[in-house]
Amino acid sequence: MSIATTTTFTLVNNPTGSMWFLFISIIILLSWWCYGRSDGNPVHRILLGTLRFLSLLSILLLLCGPTTERSEKKIQKDQVLVLVDRTGSMTVEDVKRGDSRISREEQSNEVINAPHVWESISGEKTVSWFGFDNTPESTADPENLQTAMGRRTDVASSILQLEPYLDEMPTSAIIIISDGRSTDPPQPGFQQKLKGLGVPVISIPLGSSEAMGDIAITRIVKPNQAYNTDNIPVTVHIEFHGSLDQGREYTLSLEDADTGLVLDSKPFTNTMNTRKMELTLVGKPRGAGAASWRVVLNMEEPDLIEKNNQQSLTIQLTDQPLRALYVEGRPRWEYRYLKNLLIRERTIESSTMLLSADSDFSQEGDRPISRIPTTRDEFEQWDVLIIGDVSSTSFSDEQSIIIKELVSEGKLDLVWIGGERWTPNSWSENELSDLIPFTTPYELQSIRNRIHINPTQKSERMGILQIEDVDGSFDTTSNTELSWSGFNWTQHVRRDQLKSGSEILAESIELDPTDDDHIPILLAMRYGLGRIIYSTTDEYWRWRHGRGERLYEQFWIQILRSIARTGTNTEDDRPRITTSHRNPMVDTPVSIEIIDTNGRYIDPSVQYMNIDIRDSNGDVFKSIELGRNGAAGSRYSTTWTPTRAGLVTLTTTRSETTPGSSISMNVMDSSDEYKQPEADHESLEDLSTMTSGFIIDPDEISSLPGLLPDRSTITIEYHQSNLWNSPWLFVIPMLLLTIEWVFRRLLQLA
Repeated sequence: MSIATTTTFTLVNNPTGSMWFLFISIIILLSWWCYGRSDGNPVHRILLGTLRFLSLLSILLLLCGPTTERSEKKIQKDQVLVLVDRTGSMTVEDVKRGDSRISREEQSNEVINAPHVWESISGEKTVSWFGFDNTPESTADPENLQTAMGRRTDVASSILQLEPYLDEMPTSAIIIISDGRSTDPPQPGFQQKLKGLGVPVISIPLGSSEAMGDIAITRIVKPNQAYNTDNIPVTVHIEFHGSLDQGREYTLSLEDADTGLVLDSKPFTNTMNTRKMELTLVGKPRGAGAASWRVVLNMEEPDLIEKNNQQSLTIQLTDQPLRALYVEGRPRWEYRYLKNLLIRERTIESSTMLLSADSDFSQEGDRPISRIPTTRDEFEQWDVLIIGDVSSTSFSDEQSIIIKELVSEGKLDLVWIGGERWTPNSWSENELSDLIPFTTPYELQSIRNRIHINPTQKSERMGILQIEDVDGSFDTTSNTELSWSGFNWTQHVRRDQLKSGSEILAESIELDPTDDDHIPILLAMRYGLGRIIYSTTDEYWRWRHGRGERLYEQFWIQILRSIARTGTNTEDDRPRITTSHRNPMVDTPVSIEIIDTNGRYIDPSVQYMNIDIRDSNGDVFKSIELGRNGAAGSRYSTTWTPTRAGLVTLTTTRSETTPGSSISMNVMDSSDEYKQPEADHESLEDLSTMTSGFIIDPDEISSLPGLLPDRSTITIEYHQSNLWNSPWLFVIPMLLLTIEWVFRRLLQLA
């Protein structure tokens, strides 16, 4: 507010012009009459006459009531309230700049930093800045606006919460810099309340006005470790946001990050108008050490957010042989061929134990054994235990308990091959019955009709049953026209027998006439951290009749590699980072640990370790401290709660004694802010229309100062002071009369 003050002198009893002429004439005549006829020096007479005139004139002015009048002119400047969108949708890159695109956040910065625009407005008005998501937050400087990461947008509520600021001074306009997309609908009566504010809303819409849908890679499921000769499955979770184009074609590719070579790809369309999809790609490493891959979504026309169309992943590889122990009851055909496969395969170190053999029978394998392991240490020498058609009495209670514990801890995985005599018939009372994927009764019916195997989507996600024939096809084992690829014996496990958590990896193509349902052939189950696979048939050896070892070898190696991946030990025993979630949600606590299993790298005296958390650009945005909590081996742990979505990398701080390690997480956000990221310029236009405001394009921001209405106010206040009662005014005539009397005395006229 500015104030201008003006002071004027007035008379309460102000005579008219003719009266002033009459009074002054009388005073002049009276003064002349007093000294005009006296003798003496003319100069003295003129001086005395003048003093008499001034004395009488001052008395006349006092009689007219002299006063002073002071006027104050107050100018109240109006204000402009600026709301700047600070939600996560500001990161969407849909603003065209030549051949590239910038984010709405960058476009917002262009508006805020427009040269001379806001300086010009600030010269005439008071500008107040607010960042908002679902509530406005005042800031003195637009450069100090909070980071654009709000999870909910509520334009209507944010405007209404400005009402207290409107009472402070007249408001020229409320300016909204936003994409207009609100996650919450306006509250009832919003239009009436907005009109009641009596302030125009000026909208500066950000983002593209075109309705562009978005497809995003939200999650990748893959093994952390694998063998360098594996076919490694990578399951990709995809979500569709905003507008859906059912006819649009996409291609999902798995690429080598170093060479750009496409390892696998799948074309797809969203014909079902679904918001979520799941696809599995299979890649084969081309080297040792670590596989650095990326998953890429390709499409003819770019979607709304291009950054979420690609994610990188790393899988640690090892060439250490898989250690497999195969225990079989009798020399059935499956045993004969599987035993030879395990011995022949260089990437598998095996031992076989045929329980029906004579005492002088030489057990076969890379590491021949004469008995089933009896201690925990002996069982821990194996990665996978294969139990064939074996009587449960072949394992003591102690052995069964050890196996069960090791499977639960993830240190041993288990494969069952069902048989006509003992598996699973004899296992109902054994501890290992908990590790069979279905419930009793275990006296299963035998199906002797020819049955072909049909892989399920779960097997594809695990990377098994990807059996390639010589012509490159993958349907030989499921081709019902090929009699040699079918099975003549299968155990019938009813679906209502399956335990909770059991999954069907393969089922029959032909229908079972007994219950008109597909018969499960290959089952999977998790027990604790361990993985279990159960086969209801032992006739995979029949595939050798058609293609020799090709199909048979692929089947069993994929099964064994898949089940053992999570427990694979690499040669690299350096400290590693582990997390409770690899794909956590925003605002969900994540447990983080640094583990030095052997205690070789981290000094036991070190009580704390630090981890840097980097964003997708590699910039560190947070550092966290982990405290030591392990007695045997070095363990450091803490809890971190992510506050924003995106790919983050956790990296330990390197030192001369502690090698650095890292792990990546894809933080996801399920809030509505990201479910429909398209801009909503229509809602901004509606706000401006109902308040007699207007829309201004961000590229025309320079015209804004001249378009703002002037709502400043001017008030004038008058203050009058009466001088008649002031004793100082009487000094003037008294002083003049005194001077006159002194002169008269000097001239001897008095």
